[in-house]
Amino acid sequence: MNNNKYMKMKKILGLLVCLACFSCNVSVDNRKTTIKGTLDEKKDVTLCVVYVNDKGYVEDTVNVKNGKFEWSRPLDYPTEVKFMLGASQTASMWTEPGVMKLALKVGNFADYTLEGSKLNEMARAFEKEVQEEYQKMKEVGEKIQNENFSDEEKKQAREDYKVINQQIITKNLEFVKNHTNSYYAASLLFNMQFRRGLSSEEARRYLNLLTGKALDSPYVRRLRQNLDGEINGSVGRNASLFSTKDINGELFDLVQLIGKKYVILDFWASWCGPCRKLNPHLKEIYEKYKKEELIVVCVADDDSSREMWRKAVHDDGLEQFVHVLRGLRGMEYFFDVEADISLKYGVHSLPTKFLIDKNGVIVGRYGEGGKPHEVMDSELKKIFGY
Repeated sequence: MNNNKYMKMKKILGLLVCLACFSCNVSVDNRKTTIKGTLDEKKDVTLCVVYVNDKGYVEDTVNVKNGKFEWSRPLDYPTEVKFMLGASQTASMWTEPGVMKLALKVGNFADYTLEGSKLNEMARAFEKEVQEEYQKMKEVGEKIQNENFSDEEKKQAREDYKVINQQIITKNLEFVKNHTNSYYAASLLFNMQFRRGLSSEEARRYLNLLTGKALDSPYVRRLRQNLDGEINGSVGRNASLFSTKDINGELFDLVQLIGKKYVILDFWASWCGPCRKLNPHLKEIYEKYKKEELIVVCVADDDSSREMWRKAVHDDGLEQFVHVLRGLRGMEYFFDVEADISLKYGVHSLPTKFLIDKNGVIVGRYGEGGKPHEVMDSELKKIFGY
């Protein structure tokens, strides 16, 4: 090899090394989600940010200076993010790990531009497909609330609402079927079951279609917890165990009653009128059968109103029962609901009661998803003979 060829090859190798080093320096950190944004606003402002992490909805802020901002968080998975200015301007988007560019317009946040998220492009395209149905639903909903329409017109509007809702569900499920590996598809399925009344059977069927990354999403985890609770709260199932502090700050563990007591598990709340009306009869049942090793455990949906809970227990004379809270936490824990007793039993409306035998088996469910409350009287009579 002559000297000229050697020097030329040396230069090429040197250039390749430089390019490799440059490539390393500009590589994207896929362990973080970063948005570099612009806002056509002359004065400095603070934007509110709400995003979904693995546990729930997180509230955040980002400062805009000279029309520019950068928001970055350690999120290594796709997620929903909202940027808000005041109460009326919101830009909702789906982000992906890496660096994205966002352009916001004052007065029209919804018409934003986001570069670097193919998932968001897919989501926005689907939103356009169902935009007509959601607009019709809005109009029908306003008609139902309008006092100027007759009862007959409102009745027809409610029927129209159901039809439109089913059309939305159908389009969403078709999207899920065609995008089984998508976080966005997982979120649609969850929202159809949680907000649109999708049946549990259909929710399970489409949940079984999801694959890959979609199965890692918090939406799938929460949906499974909802569906498992409905099964676990059925007659014939072993009662879901829980351990928590009672109204007096003492530890209560349901497992300590298994093999020793019959348990009436009463899901109620201080603000629930129908629940409070049933309390006098619940006291009568307890007085009648307490010598048969019957105990009443009241699970209150009052995590955010503890003083009202304590007052209701006192005012209704329920001190002889065990009282615990359901374990519901704020939106920041929306997808982290292991401590939620209501979800363990598939309870979504109040009042709901369960009868658990000494073997820890659910032998009766009353209220939502079960028999009428008054049936519990006859079933207790069969058990105890009077």
